[in-house]
Amino acid sequence: MVAGVRDQIEFEKRYLALVKDKWELGRKRIDVPLRTDLRVGGERTVKADASGKPSLSEFRPVQFFGKRASLMEVAIFTGRTHQIRVHALYAGHPVAGDEKYGDEDFNAEMKTFGLHRMFLHAHSVSFEWPSGGQFSVNTPLPHSAPNRATSPFYHNPYAVNPNAYPGAPGIIGPNSFAGVNGAPQFGSCRLPELVKLGPD
Repeated sequence: MVAGVRDQIEFEKRYLALVKDKWELGRKRIDVPLRTDLRVGGERTVKADASGKPSLSEFRPVQFFGKRASLMEVAIFTGRTHQIRVHALYAGHPVAGDEKYGDEDFNAEMKTFGLHRMFLHAHSVSFEWPSGGQFSVNTPLPHSAPNRATSPFYHNPYAVNPNAYPGAPGIIGPNSFAGVNGAPQFGSCRLPELVKLGPD
């Protein structure tokens, strides 16, 4: 029964990603087929290719860090392997910290700001119940400070969504982009310092 209900639901999934350079494409839908190849040892590599499966992502800029990087919200309408990472690369803006599809020099620069993993965060998921009503979950950017209770970056991630289906545990978070001086925090990555870099 659960599987049958799930098949009736259309999920909307959104992610946050930090990408290389200043995104100047505005709100952009990337409708590019993706093909998965297997290399020696079973490693999967995905590439944009006309012979691949239909893949659709929508990128929306949230915040710019000079010309060095951009924080993007990404909605996916298909669920292909490495979809956001490869579509970001296709757009010329690889995801920060991506060792497979990313830019080596950019990744090295981001490490100086404390980013030691790929900056791709599952931000929210929402759907309409078959019987009516909306359910949504919103998760804040992770933070690795030793004292979460006193950290200026930490926010209580849970609040009741008034639009949730009656009786369902509808949960959304507060502003997940919030941080110091309007800059978000991602683990130990010091994005507030990126803000101070100016237009370069």
